[in-house]
Amino acid sequence: MRSETSSIGLSTSNALGPIGLFPPLSPRFGGDRHPVPAYLIPTPSRPDSVNPLANPTPLLSADRARTLLRRLRDLNLVAGPVALSREAFVTIAGCLSLDGPAEAGVRYLLRFVDGTERTLEIGWNGSGLVMSILGPGAADARTLRAPIGCDADGRACVPAIGARVRPDTTDRRELEHFLRRVVRAVAR
Repeated sequence: MRSETSSIGLSTSNALGPIGLFPPLSPRFGGDRHPVPAYLIPTPSRPDSVNPLANPTPLLSADRARTLLRRLRDLNLVAGPVALSREAFVTIAGCLSLDGPAEAGVRYLLRFVDGTERTLEIGWNGSGLVMSILGPGAADARTLRAPIGCDADGRACVPAIGARVRPDTTDRRELEHFLRRVVRAVAR
C-alpha cells in the first residue's frame, strides 16, 4: 500500500484508512476532545468565519436597482393567473405608475380570485427591495423587505423570494418571471 502526502496537509492513501486533515499546530478541542480544524475556528476579524460556507454577495448598486425598477415599469405586464395555492390565484392587470419616476416605486394592479383589487408596490430602500400589497383597508397591507445582491454573472438576486434577473434585460419572459416571484412572495 502506497501513501502520498501533499504540502497542504491532506493525506491520500490506497489503504483502508480515511482521508482527512492533519490537526492544526495548536489545536482547539471540541467537546469530545478531538481537534477542530483551523478553518472551523471563528475569527472575529473575518465576517465569514462564523459560517465558512457563507458567501456574502455584494449588494446591488443603486444605479442597477433603478434600472431594474424602470424595466419593470416599462414592461407594463398584463399576465394570466399567478398561482398562490391550489385554489387561489391572482392576475397581474398592468402597471399603474407608467407616468411616474421608477425611483418612487413601481405599482401594479392585482386582481384576486375573489374579485378584490389590490396594488403591488415595488421600491428600493438602498439595501434591498421593499414589496408591499396595499388593499382597500389599512389592515390589508402587507410588506416584505428583502436584501438584493448581485451574483458573479451580474444578476440581481433576491434569495428571500428565490428570484434573480439581469437588471438591464429587455427580455419580457425574464422580467415576467421575476415579477411573478415577487407577487407569489407578497400575496400569499
